[in-house]
Amino acid sequence: MRRLLPLIVPLLGLPLLLAENPAISTPKSIVPNIQEVIFYTETKPIRVFVHINAKTGSLDKTFESKLKEFFKFLDRDGDGFLSPSEAEFVFSNTAIQSLISNGYAYASPNDPSRTFDKFDKNKDGKISLEEFIRYYEPSGQYLITSRNLNLGDAYAEEVTKEFFNRLNSKKDGRLSREELAVLPSWIPLMDRDEDDCLSVTEIIPDIFTRNLASKNEKSAFGAVRVHPVGEFSETAIENLMLRYDANRNLRLKPNEIAFDAETFKKLDKNGDGMLSMFELMEWRNLPPDLEIEMSLGANPRESSVRVLKRPDGRDYPLAKNVQILSTGNLLVKIGNQSIDFGYLFTPQPTISAPKVEDTNNLLSAFNKAANGRDFVVDKDLINPEYQHLRILFDMADRNGDNKVTREEIEALVKLFVSFKECPVQLAFNVDMPSIFRILDQNQDGRLSLRELRQAWKQLHPLEPSGEDYITSNISKPQAKIYLTRENDVVRFVNANPYQVSLAGSGQGPIWFQRLDRNADGDISLKEFPGSKAEFDRLDLDGDGLISLEEAETAEKRFRRK
Repeated sequence: MRRLLPLIVPLLGLPLLLAENPAISTPKSIVPNIQEVIFYTETKPIRVFVHINAKTGSLDKTFESKLKEFFKFLDRDGDGFLSPSEAEFVFSNTAIQSLISNGYAYASPNDPSRTFDKFDKNKDGKISLEEFIRYYEPSGQYLITSRNLNLGDAYAEEVTKEFFNRLNSKKDGRLSREELAVLPSWIPLMDRDEDDCLSVTEIIPDIFTRNLASKNEKSAFGAVRVHPVGEFSETAIENLMLRYDANRNLRLKPNEIAFDAETFKKLDKNGDGMLSMFELMEWRNLPPDLEIEMSLGANPRESSVRVLKRPDGRDYPLAKNVQILSTGNLLVKIGNQSIDFGYLFTPQPTISAPKVEDTNNLLSAFNKAANGRDFVVDKDLINPEYQHLRILFDMADRNGDNKVTREEIEALVKLFVSFKECPVQLAFNVDMPSIFRILDQNQDGRLSLRELRQAWKQLHPLEPSGEDYITSNISKPQAKIYLTRENDVVRFVNANPYQVSLAGSGQGPIWFQRLDRNADGDISLKEFPGSKAEFDRLDLDGDGLISLEEAETAEKRFRRK
């Protein structure tokens, strides 16, 4: 016996002529594909526009493809339209949003927004695919969300203190060039796994077992804001003013906010040498400092990030500060601070995945109720434990034979689960990194010989005093922006910032990648299979390492012969 869900269908006006009806136009974009990232550095705010795509195409097309599958599922007679009876099982936007987030929803019979009229815009008594997709336009905004991870480096202060204790022979709280120069000598003393690199536990074996009083004493609260382009509110401008207004007079002078001279002059409409709140509001309408595109694939190798040009074909101001890391991340340097754009993925299990992923235990409930059969009927679902399956019975029973087969429930579950593939999230975090993490330029959780040799070069520009030494004040808020899926974000919350990665960069000639056995971005003499004389011919700067650049130079030379 069918339990009809009362989708409200107007009884009057169904035979209206189609020629008299307004045309239905599908919007160009129903997903806020361009997000604005604001990083409040210590001297000025930085704006980056991030274009977000999936590797399979735009999120609009991904969402539209899922809606087409849903429409096809509901269109039982396959005529390309939904009749009033077929439309009994359409979802409201609220239900679709639940499907996007949780992979489960049902058609509520009492939902006033789920009326036939709201779908059937041209009043021809049926719902076209175009009308169906147009109805779900409001749900597009839920496909891209942002989230502050609020993750501090619990070990940063302790790690930095340990470096100072071991290196600062003068015990004056300052590290000189000479004191930092001993870092490379740590490798033969501490490299327990003999990979010619040092992890944080090789340097400080008990670091993760120490009782740390505070997780993140040096807070960088509110230093990053993420929102769709065009949604930078007046309240956010007020917060910007308060962040940089050192003397609290609600005016910003050039020494308070380090805009370049051209930008400051453009904003300073009255030419008084100060920016008022009203003048500062115009800043949100100026072009961004950088524009990038991030494409999320099924894994890191299928994902990419690249810098975009300005509409006139020129580079954005920050393009010259961009560095592509060996991890594939895009690092933007702003003085002694940075924004790191990358991805988050949860490692997939190696065991075989089930044929169909379950959602809300629908398949489990079916298997239990079926009791060895390949179908269930109404009376099998009387018990309360089957309620979530019972309310979907008629929707799953596509051929209307008053029973749901295994094939039918699996088709419904597959449809539901597919919507969870649509949403992505820009997760962001700001923390104060330790000396170890500052030196770890390729962010693989290890310090290579080259990174240790370049310690002074990397650290000294960060010293705010500008003097010829290093203090612990070099640690400034650094931002990380991750494009990910929500489930991966949840699993990442407890991630260790010192996790070792041996993935390698994937850059350079194939022979270079194969010989770089420890994946540190260089080939050492120990890794090189030839003679020292052959090694020296490739090691152009004579530093005892064949770098990526030297390998590429050699490759060009080989190809010319």
